[in-house]
Amino acid sequence: MVRGCLAWQHDGLTPIPESVRAATDDYAESSDMLQAFLSEAIELVPDAEVRAAELLPVGSSPASA
Repeated sequence: MVRGCLAWQHDGLTPIPESVRAATDDYAESSDMLQAFLSEAIELVPDAEVRAAELLPVGSSPASA
């Protein structure tokens, strides 16, 4: 049992089970508030640029609450 603990401390959980990896990815996606905001608030245009200050009014409007 001690050898197993030492191996885990040295190597970590390898390989990570696919079910754990999938659940972690799903959780990360569902809790990414910034990505959710950006997906709804902006339109992606290749090679376009926008300053962060231009997004502030969009993120602080009552509709975004």
